Amino acid sequence: MNLLPRSWPIFFALGFFSLLAQAVFFRHFLACIAMNELAIGIFFASWLAWVGVGALVGKYKGSVAPWLTEHLPWAVLLYAPAAVAQFIIIGKMRTWLGVPAGAVFPLAEMVLAAVCGNALVSFFTGFFFAISCRHLGADAAARTAVNTVYACEAVGGFAGGCLATLLPALNAADETCLFAGFALLAVTAMAYGLPEKRRRLTSAILSLAVLTLLAACCRLWQHENDAAMWRRALPADQFRGAFRTPHGRYTWGVREGQHIVLCGSSEVDAIPDVENASRAIALHLAQKPDIRRILIIGAGALSLASRWREIDEVQITWLHPDPAYPAALSRAAIAAGQVLAQIACPNMEPRKFLAATRERFDLIILHLGEIDTLSASRFASVEFLRLAKRALHPDGVLSWRIPGSEN
Repeated sequence: MNLLPRSWPIFFALGFFSLLAQAVFFRHFLACIAMNELAIGIFFASWLAWVGVGALVGKYKGSVAPWLTEHLPWAVLLYAPAAVAQFIIIGKMRTWLGVPAGAVFPLAEMVLAAVCGNALVSFFTGFFFAISCRHLGADAAARTAVNTVYACEAVGGFAGGCLATLLPALNAADETCLFAGFALLAVTAMAYGLPEKRRRLTSAILSLAVLTLLAACCRLWQHENDAAMWRRALPADQFRGAFRTPHGRYTWGVREGQHIVLCGSSEVDAIPDVENASRAIALHLAQKPDIRRILIIGAGALSLASRWREIDEVQITWLHPDPAYPAALSRAAIAAGQVLAQIACPNMEPRKFLAATRERFDLIILHLGEIDTLSASRFASVEFLRLAKRALHPDGVLSWRIPGSEN
């Protein structure tokens, strides 16, 4: 007795793509709304709501569901245009809803963005589950069909979730993750949708051609999305490129002689920035004139480090909340690489570095921006400040730059 039906790879591919796409869209959604944790529950609630709507539509026999049930191997390819459209919709939500770049997303607009942004892929997730059960139900009891489809999709979802975690850890873009899902859907469709007699050779040739085309399109789509991300904040002609780390997606360009680095629509570095760096140096030297060893934690450190070394011979260590950011920035921007060559970048998470280091610094500068996310709040704690104090000389100074209004 066969425990699995012949069409189980189709159900596996559906579960694989569904969870992989959910992880990609969740990251993309959080990036577009500037990492507001209130959106987590809203995102998943709207996702499940659309899954329910899709399942109801798939159950209705008067719709196109019966025809798609008969052609299920090819029907799953509808996931691909739905995913591309959803990725574009989420990326443009801030513009369409009139929320300026860098501004906090209002709750009502956030709910609308989640409901509209999640509509396509989550709808098809529920829809395909319903028609998959009907597709398998022709050869099995209804209860057995539901159990089998659910089990196959759950295993596929586990695999998709693992890949959605592994690829970003390897600095792969969201588009690359979706490409992996598209590739599995395409191969599965050709393996089971073609006639039996010519299936092997034809499916192999078509799979190779489709994968090559998808890879080329993925690279073009990735570049266009990077450029679009830059255009939301700065003119298009200043865009130069993009780079990624496991923690974020960055774009960079040159504006009036400055190398500008953006994460989403927010500026994280401007190199050089002589005026602001000189002002910061003067403020710190007024507190402690004999500074020799400096630790800077946060973004925007390169201009300060470069300017300080022009004035005095000091030893500067830089830690970024995203440990992979300094090395990635050095590879991307020539100006940044020249500055980074003059300072120490341990590429460690700041708390781990402070707990492990035996160095003692004359000055520790916390340049952390607004503490408005759960991720950033790990620095606004008694435990973190105790670690920072332990790394200071007895007469050292800790400086914390806190954003505020002009008044």
